[in-house]
Amino acid sequence: MRGQIVVVLGTLAGVVLAYLLQSLTAARQRRYDIADRARRERLEAAAALPAALVGYRHAQIARRMAQLRTGNRSEPLRNEVRSARAEAWSALYRLDLLLDDRPVRDAAYELMGRIKELKTIDDPVRLDDAGTEVHWGIQAFIKLARTRLGFADPPQVDQISATS
Repeated sequence: MRGQIVVVLGTLAGVVLAYLLQSLTAARQRRYDIADRARRERLEAAAALPAALVGYRHAQIARRMAQLRTGNRSEPLRNEVRSARAEAWSALYRLDLLLDDRPVRDAAYELMGRIKELKTIDDPVRLDDAGTEVHWGIQAFIKLARTRLGFADPPQVDQISATS
């Protein structure tokens, strides 16, 4: 009889231990899934913003160049700027909502301001130069976001010495 009680208690202990380990594994997997989904959403937000900024920059330059050439305002180009600006702000707000990195957010807001300022430039050559500067600013933003947000691994010591 005593042997049967030991067997039953041993089986019960085994079942309880298996349940606890399975619960811990499932909880760990849920945490991993949540963290992975959040990382993916941050990556998507960070990737969507440069594309939206490029579209806004393009529309702003096209509208201003046409206005400088003809002296007239083009309603279709104004509508294109409005649409591109709305898309850029939407992407920026999503990035702002999902990220907790002040330098990345500040760089994004600065780019929005620089693109907005393109409409005040009165010389086509200066406008082209400013548009190029914004382009390089977007490139710098991408590098900043990749490194600060951990989307790209920082260079290893041996990689740094090999490129020097």
